[in-house]
Amino acid sequence: MADSIARFFEGLNHHGHEARLEKLNGTVRIELHDNGHSEHWLVTVKRGEITVTREDHVADATIYASPELFGRIVRGEANAISALLRGEMSSAGDLQLVVRLERILPGPPDARGPHRRIEAGRVAS
Repeated sequence: MADSIARFFEGLNHHGHEARLEKLNGTVRIELHDNGHSEHWLVTVKRGEITVTREDHVADATIYASPELFGRIVRGEANAISALLRGEMSSAGDLQLVVRLERILPGPPDARGPHRRIEAGRVAS
């Protein structure tokens, strides 16, 4: 599970320019909490260029989730917006930024539409 999350963030970091985020500037901190243990990633988007670090900085928006749920999201088994609406994960700060960043999360493997899987630095349709 943690491996799929690490691979997802590594893939984002090596992905390069993302045309669907060209008009977006901001930072999103993803905080994963489980039994008193926390991990975090800082995703920075500057006009479509995405960088990911493990730096401990304040962000424009923060997403709070369990590692289990976020692992399902990055594997395309769960939808981030649906999880927010059900209260399975939460966010703080700029909600519009969270919603727009959802565009780079994978959709279900059998879905048709704009979602593409980003895996270990390559994009698969």
